[in-house]
Amino acid sequence: MRARVVAPLVAALLGITGGTVTALVVDKDSKGPDKPTALEDPLGLGIPMVRLDCSPDKGILILGFGDTRPALQAAKVENPSGEPSYLETSDSCDTIYGPERRDVQPKYAVFLGPFDNLIAPCELRMDPTRRGDFVTALKSGNSDTVKCVCVLPDSADRPTLSVGMSTTEENAVWIRSLQGMLSDANDEVFPSKWVTGVYDQRTADRVAEFQDASHSSSDRGVVDDDTWGLLTTRLCDNYDF
Repeated sequence: MRARVVAPLVAALLGITGGTVTALVVDKDSKGPDKPTALEDPLGLGIPMVRLDCSPDKGILILGFGDTRPALQAAKVENPSGEPSYLETSDSCDTIYGPERRDVQPKYAVFLGPFDNLIAPCELRMDPTRRGDFVTALKSGNSDTVKCVCVLPDSADRPTLSVGMSTTEENAVWIRSLQGMLSDANDEVFPSKWVTGVYDQRTADRVAEFQDASHSSSDRGVVDDDTWGLLTTRLCDNYDF
């Protein structure tokens, strides 16, 4: 179907000369039921601002957030791939768009998606070039970011973790994710300051406690495939994303 021009050409020209940037508004049906409706580009980022409705099975990858243009522009520029959009959080699904346990949501968020499930954005998130990105489910009232270790299938390329291993950008993403989950489970036993991205003895000792409690046959403190399964079973129930 053809796009529907909302404003006359003269008004569009006046908007450009007046320093505003307006994106073409497209009929929702013309883009398909799963596509967001394009609105405007009030911050002049050169990408569309859209409105996202809640759809609990779908997810987005947050590239950056903030209340002003500079933070959003940086997120757009630093995005290694994909075509980002942005939204005004008060006008989209009431999910989490910024850091957890923050009382006030950011005004805007730059993102990729929406994706038809949570696996696809999580596969992107575990790329070390996206260290600062995070995944959000389009679920009303959600206050937890998606823990991708809980979402990705057993076939994901999960590294084996052990004390003394060489830390790389690739395995540090998994280590940091695991440490964050250990901290969320009990911050007194595993405080957040221990979330370092390095698989150290403190992390191995905490893993061993879970192994002992479950009578695991894996080497103590080593996170192999069986232990990854054990940890996700025990830790992922703490979240409601």
